[in-house]
Amino acid sequence: MKDVGKLWYVLGMTVERNREKRRLFLSQELYINNLLASFGMQDCKSASTLQVPGSRLLPRADTNAPAASINYPRAIDLLNYLVTCTRPDLAYSASCLAQFLNNPRSEHETTFKHVLRYLSGTQTWGISLGELGDNSVVTAYCDSDWGSNFDSRMLFLSPQLKRNTGQDVCWLLELVSDFGLDVKAKLLCDNQGAIALLKNPLYQHQTQHIKLRLHWCRQLLNEGDISVEYVVTNLMVADVLTKSLSCVFHQTHCAALFIL
Repeated sequence: MKDVGKLWYVLGMTVERNREKRRLFLSQELYINNLLASFGMQDCKSASTLQVPGSRLLPRADTNAPAASINYPRAIDLLNYLVTCTRPDLAYSASCLAQFLNNPRSEHETTFKHVLRYLSGTQTWGISLGELGDNSVVTAYCDSDWGSNFDSRMLFLSPQLKRNTGQDVCWLLELVSDFGLDVKAKLLCDNQGAIALLKNPLYQHQTQHIKLRLHWCRQLLNEGDISVEYVVTNLMVADVLTKSLSCVFHQTHCAALFIL
């Protein structure tokens, strides 16, 4: 093994270090350029949003509807790699588009190309890691999603999401403790009812439909491992991962996640 210098590029990601500020910035501008070129979108007009706010995609029910003209599965694979590495702001759109891998139609292709237009205007964006400063609190946002799947009317319960979020937070706290850091965790939610259910055990007999394992977060709260606070919906940063937003809210939430 030999020292070949500073790491600056790996697996399609550009690595920038700021040791004074203890910051690591990861981006994929070259990868995005190649992605745009592979679909003939390198000279496209950029878009400020991933999707039209409030829009939704439907399955291809009509067999006579035009099919997608691109290699749709490959397109989604390329998009998912961006999501996994440096661009979690693409997660919602990538998730929506991935639901139609089996039978994509032209509408899904159009939406994918709209995402490419968004990428065209945000090629230099990436994710910034580090620079915690005096912040010794791990902050997690928990967003309930009521019936966002218009085809099956699926419901993701806030208590269940809190349990899942709480597990992720506990795992992260264990990880940072291995580095000698002593931090606390704060869980932010925009559902007052779910917070009341978590903090007040008197509500338990009224929620027998919720399995006991969903009350696991209450134990974390009582033991002081996490705290739970209310946040207004407009400040729910997790919305950028669960729905299509207007340009202002999308960019605000991205900045809060250090995606810029």
